[in-house]
Amino acid sequence: IAAAIKPDLAISYGTPSPALAETVISNIPVTIENIGTASATGQLNVTISIPNNTTSPSSYMSNGWTCNTSGTTLLCATPNTLGLASTASSTFEIRLTPNAGTAGQSILLNGSVAAVTGETNTLNNSKITILATPIAGPPTVLVAARVMLQGAAAIVSNPYQMNADGMMRTDITSILPTTQPYTDLGFTNVKVKAGTPNFAGTGNDAIVDWVLVELRTGTGAATRVATRAALVQRDGDVVEVDGVSPVTFANRTAGAYYVAVTHRNHLGAMSEVAVALSATPTTCDFTGAYDGFGAYAMKAIGNLNALWAGNANHSGTTHRNTIFSGANNDPDAVKNNVLTAQAVAPINFSYIPTGYHLGDTNLDGDVKYQGPSNDVDNLIFFNVLTHPGNLAPSVIYTIGEQY
Repeated sequence: IAAAIKPDLAISYGTPSPALAETVISNIPVTIENIGTASATGQLNVTISIPNNTTSPSSYMSNGWTCNTSGTTLLCATPNTLGLASTASSTFEIRLTPNAGTAGQSILLNGSVAAVTGETNTLNNSKITILATPIAGPPTVLVAARVMLQGAAAIVSNPYQMNADGMMRTDITSILPTTQPYTDLGFTNVKVKAGTPNFAGTGNDAIVDWVLVELRTGTGAATRVATRAALVQRDGDVVEVDGVSPVTFANRTAGAYYVAVTHRNHLGAMSEVAVALSATPTTCDFTGAYDGFGAYAMKAIGNLNALWAGNANHSGTTHRNTIFSGANNDPDAVKNNVLTAQAVAPINFSYIPTGYHLGDTNLDGDVKYQGPSNDVDNLIFFNVLTHPGNLAPSVIYTIGEQY
């Protein structure tokens, strides 16, 4: 009697890469194979229990599979209902990060693929295995920074009045680049967490823009020892590219560091004193009563402090100031954004290009050189003219970044 023609799904795991280590993201291949004699039809769904003392990103894609974390469960599925032909296989990767202090503990992986129509042998649909025991990870310090950007924290028509909800606007979230912008601006040795940035946060956790976090062992710009690109949320929390985790500096031993946060068209600020950092997240709040290292390092908006906006001519370590008139002034940078966006003559200074530009000082998605709520008057001219250090006052005063 001929054997019945049926699909038969089986699940297996590959070798973690890189090898499991504390606080290090490891990719583990998961293979679904149809070892049956008939095609498996319908969407493939895999459920994996997230091992104790490990974490997995909230959402990501791998080889066409979509994975979402719900509590301690990771749910992965193919994006279509094409199923899997007989003798064919499909492999995707799950991402696990062993927590600090897990070295030597067993990492038990327990997963299963849901049965498909016609499948009768489900004994091989589930598999439990010990992947490995993680080794001690590299020395790491974690920073839970909080910062406000004046351009997004203030209402568009009034740079000195906080948004009604006390949060930053998210006008440019939909156009944020998936690659951090700071290397192209001249910053060197910028590290960024592996993986696709997660811009899907909502409410207070909605993403505003990319920021740069620096660790320094002294108060000069040249003393930076680590630089990390990260994301800032509506409420000011600075997080890793996964959209939730505190900023991680690997290969940094616990100790005292000055913490600085800067932005592509805002002036950065640095902590007033060295902060004790360790593998436990340390809060560094730049929005509170003090305004950072130096004099007038940040702009007061309501009862919060924010990074000074207007540095439309930002260029790495060489131009970290706001200038209204004179060499390397910032209005010219706004004007250049407007002019270079026009493909044909005649030149129109009132033209409004949209997109991710340095000249968009109020972070509303538009670059305005002239007209109401433009990016020159509110956040360059008036910041310079009303700066507490500009006693004259003078339009040629320079607001310098403090470090």
